[in-house]
Amino acid sequence: MKRFRPLRIRTRLAVWYVIFILPMLLVYSAVMGGFMHHQVLSELDTRLKLDLAEVVDRHLLQWNSLPPSTSVDWLEGSDSRLALIDSWRINPAKTLSLRQRVRGAAIETVPPPDIDRPDGIPFNNGDWRMVQGHASLGATRLLIRVALPRQPLEQTMHMVWVGSGLGMLVILSIAGGGGLWIAGAALQPITQLVLRTRRIGPGTMAERLPVTSPADELSELSAVINGLLGRVESTLDRQGRFATEAAHELRTPLTAQRNVGELALREAETVGQLRHAVASMLEEGHHMQKVIDGLLTLARADTGKLVMQLHSVDLCKLLELTVPTMLPLAEERMQSLSWHCSESVHVYVDEALFRQVLLNLIHNSIIHTAVGTRIEVRVSCNHDEAILSIVDNGQGMEVGEPHGVFLCKGIDRSEVRGLGLGLSIARALTRAQGAKMQVESAPGIGTSVHIRLSLAPAL
Repeated sequence: MKRFRPLRIRTRLAVWYVIFILPMLLVYSAVMGGFMHHQVLSELDTRLKLDLAEVVDRHLLQWNSLPPSTSVDWLEGSDSRLALIDSWRINPAKTLSLRQRVRGAAIETVPPPDIDRPDGIPFNNGDWRMVQGHASLGATRLLIRVALPRQPLEQTMHMVWVGSGLGMLVILSIAGGGGLWIAGAALQPITQLVLRTRRIGPGTMAERLPVTSPADELSELSAVINGLLGRVESTLDRQGRFATEAAHELRTPLTAQRNVGELALREAETVGQLRHAVASMLEEGHHMQKVIDGLLTLARADTGKLVMQLHSVDLCKLLELTVPTMLPLAEERMQSLSWHCSESVHVYVDEALFRQVLLNLIHNSIIHTAVGTRIEVRVSCNHDEAILSIVDNGQGMEVGEPHGVFLCKGIDRSEVRGLGLGLSIARALTRAQGAKMQVESAPGIGTSVHIRLSLAPAL
């Protein structure tokens, strides 16, 4: 079975418009039909009452002058559209006698009248609409009934309903066409928006959609799409730079491994030389493994698939466990590494991941600054947040953009591994834990990395 293809928004809007109008048309037709039926019936009743008055005025004297045994018909036509007028004498015993047909035919089809029915009130009797009244002239009492066929009324109403149905079809057709036109005109800006958005590709990510008025819904949509394009552009740019950095990080150990292996094949003559070559290759392999693990961590953090266990952690105790592990590397480069935390500060973080953030930032500060640099790790509180700062007085760097592209001055990329990768991982892990990282740096002044975390109640 072929799957039903959803209708376009323009068509759906037109259909909804027709569906919205249809009940109103039905109600309007019902009200107007009822009103017309009432009017036609009122005209029919008015004619019946006039005919009754006419019979009383024109024929009452003539009827009263006839002997009781006389039966005379005044047949003034047999057309069914004319009024049927009957008259009876009412004797003292309240029985009818001497029926007289004043106008019309087919006496058998009209049932006898009800003597006690109120005068002048129309009623239905089969296919007839009737009205009757009593009259008296001296000792003579008469009952006169006037009737008109209901068929013309029903024919008229049938024509009214047929006309209403045809009119509704015409109105709904016009409404459907008008709805399509109105919907098309209303959706035209969205169509232009779609066309403009389709033209934006990897090579034209800097283009943006026009925003005419902040109060306009389409302008609001354009602003949202522009924001999305900005984030996509930033992500693509960051991924491109990161891919370049990762390629550089992996190319260096691979080249070293290849050189060591080729050199060992050409010149190694003893087992010791081979063991030294294998150890060098394993060291480079270990570095590549660290780079790959960092790339995997960063990818999981960026896609929101990083598994975390957030709980209250004492930041001061975490520093006491983490910073000393970096002292040997700092002493090797003759740098001063210290940390300051005067009181317990509890924050909600994943302890293992945040420890990795600290190690990456301190490691970057050590290897990306010159010999003799002073590095300090500080913890402070500001209202409802804790601030962790890693500050150095090194040569500083240029912050290329808000999302964290860092360019160090005075550092040879071929001599230092992990340039930018540690900061990218630290930023991604910080963001994944709901914290914010801010970098302040300038060439010749130094670098300060601040991480803002929400405070947790002390246990």
